[in-house]
Amino acid sequence: MLKLENINKSFAWKQVLFDINTIIQKGEIVWIIWPNWAWKSTSMKILTGFYKTDTWDVKIDWKSIFKNNDLKKQIWYLPEINPLYEDMWVDEFLYYTADLKWIKNKNEEIDKVISMTWLKDKKYKFINTLSKWYKQRVWLASALIWDPDILVLDEPTEWLDPNQRDEMKNLISNLGKTKTILISSHVLSELSWTVNRVIIISDWKIKLDDSIENIQLAHNKKMVIKIIFDWNIDSSLIKQKFKDIEEIKIDNNSMEIITITDIRKQLLNYMNNNFDILEFYSKKIDLSDIFFETIK
Repeated sequence: MLKLENINKSFAWKQVLFDINTIIQKGEIVWIIWPNWAWKSTSMKILTGFYKTDTWDVKIDWKSIFKNNDLKKQIWYLPEINPLYEDMWVDEFLYYTADLKWIKNKNEEIDKVISMTWLKDKKYKFINTLSKWYKQRVWLASALIWDPDILVLDEPTEWLDPNQRDEMKNLISNLGKTKTILISSHVLSELSWTVNRVIIISDWKIKLDDSIENIQLAHNKKMVIKIIFDWNIDSSLIKQKFKDIEEIKIDNNSMEIITITDIRKQLLNYMNNNFDILEFYSKKIDLSDIFFETIK
């Protein structure tokens, strides 16, 4: 269990985190989403014990990681840029990592993590010759040798092709059966089926912290309707006509409507009878929409 307890953090005059409180249980795969300007890297470094907080604590099983250094061994951080010894072979780096941890049965454990991370055909390659995806696999393999309880992954699918992204998502799903995994990613369409909980941090505070299931239930009736038109439209008339509309945004000759019920048929009839419509289409609310709605 990982507990963030009243976390505050400031640098000189600038406070960057305010009263962050949450508990993440073992076996949860949690997606933490920040806008790019929201001190994401700072938050990740606090989670993993690299930065100390101004007030209160980060705890594992109710014990402070700042007062019990051994607890930091239970956390492994996969940063966006992997800090690897690139002049080593993959196999050599993994043996070096295993030696640091005093791993017993090194050959067996290294073969196991090489198989888990699909590195068998790269084990005798220099790390500096590998692509970003293979470097991520090497760093993840080195983490799995240590067998940490908590994995913190920063943009794990960034720069990967579609096939590699599927491989990474499958690996995360399998690891989530026995570990706590925190993922930071801005690729909102990628991971929604992999994670089981979402935390959104904006304006230095947690704005949303809920399970994927609850978020989907809360928004499953909402939809976005987009209309491209050929003449001016008075949005106030549409809002008066359809009471279930939550929001209307107009940009030049494009209008986007967020509604809590399915009004497509009635709206299309009304628009066709009163305006010149060029395009009309809709989609269900997804995590991208919820993210922008939350940070707005």
